[in-house]
Amino acid sequence: MANMWEVFHSYTRAVRDGSINPLMCPDCDYILAVRDQDGEPVLWCSTEDRYIRPGLDLRDKIKDLVNSAKRT
Repeated sequence: MANMWEVFHSYTRAVRDGSINPLMCPDCDYILAVRDQDGEPVLWCSTEDRYIRPGLDLRDKIKDLVNSAKRT
């Protein structure tokens, strides 16, 4: 399994270059930013100042987004 930081960095680069759409906050639909919390990557909603610690499903979704960006 790839280091999750590598996956999140790849996700951030793919969003920045327009290869994929960013993940949105489920409550306010604002773009989630990648942040560090206790050495692990988390998603942060700046509007609500709320951290989302990705579970297995969200990590898999991010991996799928990164893989789809690599295929294009």
